[in-house]
Amino acid sequence: MNNITCENIPNLVSSFVDTLVDFSVSGGLFLPNPDSTSPHNAPDTIITRYPTPDRLIAIGDLHGDLEKSKQAFKMAGLIDDSDRWVGGSSTVVQIGDVLDRGDDEIKILYFLEKLKHEAQKTGGVGLEKPSDIFPQEYQHATGARIAALRPDGPIARRFLSQNVTVLVIGDSVFVHGGLLKYHVDYGFDRINEEVKDWINGLMGKFAPAPPYCRGRNSLVWLRKYSNELAKDCDCSALEHVLATIPGVKRMIMGHTIQEVGINGVCDDRAIRIDVGMSKGCINGLPEVLEINGNSGLRILTSNPLYQNKSKAYLDADNKEELAYMFPQYAPKQVEVKA
Repeated sequence: MNNITCENIPNLVSSFVDTLVDFSVSGGLFLPNPDSTSPHNAPDTIITRYPTPDRLIAIGDLHGDLEKSKQAFKMAGLIDDSDRWVGGSSTVVQIGDVLDRGDDEIKILYFLEKLKHEAQKTGGVGLEKPSDIFPQEYQHATGARIAALRPDGPIARRFLSQNVTVLVIGDSVFVHGGLLKYHVDYGFDRINEEVKDWINGLMGKFAPAPPYCRGRNSLVWLRKYSNELAKDCDCSALEHVLATIPGVKRMIMGHTIQEVGINGVCDDRAIRIDVGMSKGCINGLPEVLEINGNSGLRILTSNPLYQNKSKAYLDADNKEELAYMFPQYAPKQVEVKA
């Protein structure tokens, strides 16, 4: 007979609850459940750079809106009507800000984990997500949610410890806010490993986030390249940063809502993909960025003004002019119904 003691009963109950929630949220699937009680359940290293895939989909901030999240994945041909992965070998990057402002954040975390496992079974890399646990962003969080999501908390260990903070795929670098030269000099591998250790509580239970993740010049809060007015973006700084990252041509970021939808500035060297799709933000129309090998960029959108538009319509000024001419199609003024 197994020796069940008072000490391990909470862990057994926690494991049962995790499995029950997995089964319910995933639509009847049992997901692999790592030992969420251990801060050492993550692999020794996190992969920071991947080669160019045949198809890459980049999805912006979700902010707790499960319905809009599913619309974005479905529009990209990644899931079917039963929310099962049908994206084949596609690679997906979700740029962060899954949490806050919406009521479905935990459901989205389970949804994304389910898709990641399904994608990996069919040859896809699955989902990579810049880290999404910085407490300054918990603007609408209760004490219980903060406790679960804090570093070394059960949700943080289970869902967020595998996330990267900076990711390079092919000739694109992905980051939530933006990069400065000192971030590049510090090293992406070092940043990703240190943030992982912080999320897992290895820097101390109440340790602050690493300094490059705090403040307006941090890589999760920076807005230097994401101002909606192209003339206010620092293209010179962007060029300098990109020149120091071997093989990288563009920076893809979220964090700052683009009311005209996905767009590019600085000769499309900065691509901004946060469209404010959550009902907790501006209830924008879902859009995703598609990169097919080396054949260029394409915006996939449910906005009739921009449907079937390619790289030419990444230009922020073009999209602003069209939205001004046809304001009835501007994302902030159109409500999407599932």
